[in-house]
Amino acid sequence: MNNVYTDLPRDIPNHRGEHRLAKQLVNFHDTKAHFWFGLAQLPGVRDIDVLLWHELAGVFCIEVKAVSLSAVEEFDFNHCVITNRDRSDGPQIQAYKAGESLHRFLKPIIGSNTPFIISTACWPLISRAEWRQTWNNEYLCNEYAERMIFEEDITAGSEALVDRLK
Repeated sequence: MNNVYTDLPRDIPNHRGEHRLAKQLVNFHDTKAHFWFGLAQLPGVRDIDVLLWHELAGVFCIEVKAVSLSAVEEFDFNHCVITNRDRSDGPQIQAYKAGESLHRFLKPIIGSNTPFIISTACWPLISRAEWRQTWNNEYLCNEYAERMIFEEDITAGSEALVDRLK
């Protein structure tokens, strides 16, 4: 059984995708996985969709974008526009800023043992192949895509996800 330290995201329209992803993750039954969902209450820490500590892979701050590829109107290294949402930082940047704010929060508490926090984006409704076919940018389609989590990384199970995270 996974170690889950918060409630799952609520199954409401604005968080339905995060809720579905959380259910998939906790159903992996990986005893080395530790999850916190929807961390938004820590002082000075930005909203974190999923914080995952996997004992074999590390600590990950994950920004979830549970939308279809057709909803991604614009995407580059700095910004993202999703249908019916304002232009925002790209999900990788959102995850990075959240992870850094968590690191700053933990440092006075834990000291030099504060873990390195890896930031990434998760697109649970998009396959890596679809992603690569959509964008006309070699780096975005290859190296950058390898640093994110896609549908097949989740649906293939815990071992596949841990391999991706490593």
